[in-house]
Amino acid sequence: MDEIEQEATPEVAEQEEEVEQVDEVEAMRAELEKAKQIAENQRIRAEKAEAKAKIRPEQQSSVVLNAGDMMAIKNADLDPKDMDLVEKYAKDNNMSLREAISHPHVKAILSYEAELRTTAIATNVEGVRRGTVKVTDDTLINNANAGKIPTSDDEIERLVSARMKQK
Repeated sequence: MDEIEQEATPEVAEQEEEVEQVDEVEAMRAELEKAKQIAENQRIRAEKAEAKAKIRPEQQSSVVLNAGDMMAIKNADLDPKDMDLVEKYAKDNNMSLREAISHPHVKAILSYEAELRTTAIATNVEGVRRGTVKVTDDTLINNANAGKIPTSDDEIERLVSARMKQK
């Protein structure tokens, strides 16, 4: 009997190995199937994202102006920088440009922006070149009499020569 058990043991061991191999293969197949499912889901998401990206530029097309809108823009004397604001407001609130221009919120924003531009233009001194102001001899003498003595050597020399010319 020992011989039968010994012969059976290798057969049992082989069967156990086969069962383990089959289990491993099944596990690998399950992992492969899961990976395929994940890849398919990612492909579907990518296609959806691409479809949305293609739709967006078409949605962002410029606003078609009718004659009434054009007249309202002309009469409102809009700055080109303000047109984007008016178009966005009209689009967001589902109204025409004419209605958006006459809306109190838009009017308030447009007047504020116009005020900012006016202030910026008024305070813009960047382009103005200021020259040095040369003080006249009479001014040097008047300042010296008032107790305001010049600090630079050139002005002191001019003050002395101007006083000598006076005498």
